[in-house]
Amino acid sequence: MLGAAIRSEWYRTTRNRNLLFWAYGVIPLVYFALAATFDISMVLQNGSPKDSDNLRMIARVLNVAGNPVAHLFFAIGAASIVADDYRWETWRLIVPRNGRRSLIAGKFLTYLMLVGLALVLTVIGDRFVAVAAGIVRGQVDWPSAQAVGQASAVFFAAWFELGVLGAAVMFLAILTRSLLGAVIPAFLLSLTAAMGLDYLVPRRDAPWALLAPGRAGEVVREWILPPSGVPMIRTETAALAAISLFLWAVSALTLAILAFGRQDLSNE
Repeated sequence: MLGAAIRSEWYRTTRNRNLLFWAYGVIPLVYFALAATFDISMVLQNGSPKDSDNLRMIARVLNVAGNPVAHLFFAIGAASIVADDYRWETWRLIVPRNGRRSLIAGKFLTYLMLVGLALVLTVIGDRFVAVAAGIVRGQVDWPSAQAVGQASAVFFAAWFELGVLGAAVMFLAILTRSLLGAVIPAFLLSLTAAMGLDYLVPRRDAPWALLAPGRAGEVVREWILPPSGVPMIRTETAALAAISLFLWAVSALTLAILAFGRQDLSNE
């Protein structure tokens, strides 16, 4: 049942080119353009590398998982997967063919695969520009095996954080039965939390601030790879942040399934 739901949702979503571009293609393209602009300007000025630490360059790119503007685009992808069935009144055709829990799980896993692909493309675009600039300079810095392992850990942390975003947005889309009703509140909350916490609680290890998924994801990424190279996040704090993210994901998915299960979809 779940496999059929995933295949069906993947088929439908990947044939919506506008959704694929705006929800999952804009962020990789923007990061690629920014990296190309910066590297070209550095090469034209003095030929010096922008950074010789490949690992930290990749980690900085993966900070897109905590960017409120990126959240806006990814939220559009998560909300559209659910809200489009309300808009086109197709739930009444889909629900009799599969269980409601399988349908929501299939939609969520489809979003996870697509947002993971978007993260991969973002990293590949940045690395492509860095390698091209290195060839022009005559000096290409390749990451070590250890760096690849650490970068993979940061990637999965960023991926999980965006999974929490997707689960929360899907819950809002089910409650409001609309795309804007899910995307706008999610974006405003993400933006407010990012700006408010940075101003009110600049300390990354403040325990109560870890209740915000954005701060929790940032703490986990910084614990895996400290920006300055010096560990600043304690293991206990990182564990609390990971637990916070896990509870957010489970709670949002559970609420989405419960709310969806109680809806009358005979006319939807």
